[in-house]
Amino acid sequence: MNNRNVIVPGVSASARPLVVFLCCLAALAVAGCAARPFTVKPDDPLYGTWINKDVDEGKARGLAKSIMTPDGKEFDFNHIADTVPAYESTFTIEEAWRDRQGFRWYKLKGLFWIYGTGGAKTQMFNLVKVSPDGNTIESAGQQTGYPEKVEPVTSPNYGIAYRQR
Repeated sequence: MNNRNVIVPGVSASARPLVVFLCCLAALAVAGCAARPFTVKPDDPLYGTWINKDVDEGKARGLAKSIMTPDGKEFDFNHIADTVPAYESTFTIEEAWRDRQGFRWYKLKGLFWIYGTGGAKTQMFNLVKVSPDGNTIESAGQQTGYPEKVEPVTSPNYGIAYRQR
């Protein structure tokens, strides 16, 4: 960019390069605040036991309980009281970031199968959102590429659950 062609009212020609630089710096700072990547640690809010009582009571579809571990394993149960999972899976976190509101977002690529069989694995791409307080998890998943949104009505394979204490 040729700074001599930039017209900034009330700013001398010698100060224009500094003004242009500061404007670019401000734009980068705003963009950087929109989504901050972070390293997922073993105590991250993603991990733990997640339940949905509506699914357990047959009021909603999905899985009633999921346990996610820092070693990339997930166990899914049809009912909260079940001790043997219905499904198991492995996942890798391909991206993790925090938005301006403090929600944590993850792109999880994984394989799942019927528990105990080790066969017939299905690949899934999940976009996951954890609330700022770490007590609500929402996700959307599909078999080819990541979903664009995590919304109850429009997202493929949408699910919501709450941290079990």
